[in-house]
Amino acid sequence: MENRYHGQWIVPLSHCDETGRLSVQGALGEFMDIAALHAEQIGVGGADMAKRGLFWLTVRTRIRFYKRPAMMQTVELETWPGAVEGMRCERYYTMKRGDALLAEARTQWAVWDVNEKRAVPVGPVYPPELVLPEDTVCDGRYAALREIPDEEVCRYTVRSVDLDLGRHMNNAAYIPMLLGTLPSAALHAIREMETHYRRPCLEGETLSIRRRRLENGWLFAAVKPDGETAVVSQALEAF
Repeated sequence: MENRYHGQWIVPLSHCDETGRLSVQGALGEFMDIAALHAEQIGVGGADMAKRGLFWLTVRTRIRFYKRPAMMQTVELETWPGAVEGMRCERYYTMKRGDALLAEARTQWAVWDVNEKRAVPVGPVYPPELVLPEDTVCDGRYAALREIPDEEVCRYTVRSVDLDLGRHMNNAAYIPMLLGTLPSAALHAIREMETHYRRPCLEGETLSIRRRRLENGWLFAAVKPDGETAVVSQALEAF
């Protein structure tokens, strides 16, 4: 069983910013796409999980940029599953052009039992013959991200086009929602972004979008109408 996915990708216009280079949300979106492709190949894709009454949940993401590729450039993508620890597992990603590393990322996942409405251990979900690679990227402990900014910069109502297979707001949809509160010059300075997903958001919910300037970037949060934090994220200008 192939425990890694490799593929070439031509950076499309739809994934680029106004400078013609790959955007933060464009890169994260493509990494999520290749994760889904590889999951299908190893028997844990969306349809296979649904037959078992299970659903993948993204818990945390981190992405680092070394150089953003330009529109229509061809890059090499790779993703592989990492360590499983109880109720969580990791997945890693790289984007290269030749020998140059352009971006790397990691995501932490959990598995949700749709019928029991609870998280379940990840280990039994993977096929027993799958050998998990030991190499990692985007290393270092995840940030604590306990503080929530006080300043509300706007409100955002979850729309039908934001939903994923679970009919919750897609994890990729949060990124442009948060980054869209920044001017374009600030977006170009981002070198790392880490996002923690705490509570699902449903169609029609109006979120309070909070933001605070950090010494080295920005801290964001989206707060649900009941006061619960849906997502908290930091975008850094260096790592």
